[in-house]
Amino acid sequence: MLDWKYRPKTDEEKAKLAARKAEKERLDEETPEGFASKNAKTITFTVMLVLFLVFFGPISVFTVYRQITDAREQEGVVMTEADLVTLGRMGDLLTLDHVRAYQGTESENDQRINYVVYLDGYVLLTMHDKESGVLSICLLTDAETNDSIDIRYEDVEAFLASH
Repeated sequence: MLDWKYRPKTDEEKAKLAARKAEKERLDEETPEGFASKNAKTITFTVMLVLFLVFFGPISVFTVYRQITDAREQEGVVMTEADLVTLGRMGDLLTLDHVRAYQGTESENDQRINYVVYLDGYVLLTMHDKESGVLSICLLTDAETNDSIDIRYEDVEAFLASH
């Protein structure tokens, strides 16, 4: 028994097959290739480039948000050593709002608000407890020696003079 793949074709069948093949080739030549199919690689590259720039470029949402946040953090006056002494004299009356008047960086979580002020060789770290509404920590740290004091209870002038 012969397999159908090897069945000999008649001349008429061969002519029909050749005519169908020629018609298909003619239609392929007449039908122009679409823009998308011709330029698939270019389109893909362009889309990927745009997506990359949107997320990581200078116009990205994240970059713009970070710039706005940094600008907000820079509002206020630059803290001086004289301002530190004044804040230290306030003692327990010192609040987060007093410290926020100066340029610094704020971070927040569920329990507290941290506000950090950087000044010449020193770092002032304040932690505001949300539950009690008071400053729980107000540490002035020497950036070189890592010595620190709580400015509400210790002598700020003496600390600044010794460091």
